[in-house]
Amino acid sequence: MKTILHLLTFTGLSLISALAQFPNFPAADLVLGVPDFETTGNGASLPSRMGQPMGLAIDPLTRKVFVTAQDQNRVLRFARIEDLNNGANAEAVLGQINFSSTGGAPTQTGLNQPSGLHVDGLGRLWVADYGNNRVLLFLGASTLANGAAADRVYGQPDFNTTSADLTNSKMDRPNAVYVDDDDNLWVADQNNHRILRFSSISNRSNGAAAFSVLGQLNFTSKSTGTTNAKFDSPSGLTLDAEDRLWVVDRDNHRVLRFDDAANLASGSAASGVLGQPDFTSNGFALSAQNLEIPVDLLTDDLGTLWVVDSENSRVVSRTLPRRRTELRPTE
Repeated sequence: MKTILHLLTFTGLSLISALAQFPNFPAADLVLGVPDFETTGNGASLPSRMGQPMGLAIDPLTRKVFVTAQDQNRVLRFARIEDLNNGANAEAVLGQINFSSTGGAPTQTGLNQPSGLHVDGLGRLWVADYGNNRVLLFLGASTLANGAAADRVYGQPDFNTTSADLTNSKMDRPNAVYVDDDDNLWVADQNNHRILRFSSISNRSNGAAAFSVLGQLNFTSKSTGTTNAKFDSPSGLTLDAEDRLWVVDRDNHRVLRFDDAANLASGSAASGVLGQPDFTSNGFALSAQNLEIPVDLLTDDLGTLWVVDSENSRVVSRTLPRRRTELRPTE
């Protein structure tokens, strides 16, 4: 199932955190992909249009906006948030040589159904190239020209291989990526029903093997399940300020939490669950406690978890508890 993300921004937006203070039913201030709020997008091959937008990221250094347009096999880069107007043209495109091209390609400059993306604290763009079964890295993404080549690839040994597989260095339909402050690359490897962690990613070459896996006991199993250590088509992930990994376990209609995730051994159990009363239930419902086909999530700098609950046609949020206590000087 695909998720359509409409890029709407609101006055006073600092990434997404300001949403936690909004009143009900606020009006959006900005729309991209269409010229105004009354026009439906048509996915035209233009710098101002998008075909099936699936992911959004903001460069924390430049505040430029990146959007994956999955049906156009491209990533659009827009100017910084403060400089955008309704229907603004993208300033650059990745995955295509220009704004009129849309074909998918298994190359160093091509993309095939890109899904999730992330810009880390160093300004590096990470793209889950879903149809090519790989993750691409673009250095200095906010300054790249149209059609720039990726700098590195994971999930494949090189830029021209696209086969899916089940090993510690291969992927099958990755759809979400995140790089934490400790230089760990996290990948939701959807069809292998697992989360991969690549440690010290800045020093890893093309095709490097993952260091650990969650959702499976090892790198050669791909079974699904409804336990505290299994997934069924994980589709989104993020880490919060407390070093907790949050994973959207889509087809189990839940979100799993892994505390101190970077130090967990392969196959470790989750520490908590949202959307279900326990780790063995996977029913769905429309309530404050339940989810139905959640697909994505994020945490903001106010300590709020936001979950895209797709089949219930809503976004739900929850304030997260703090685990760390602030140290005070002795009197």
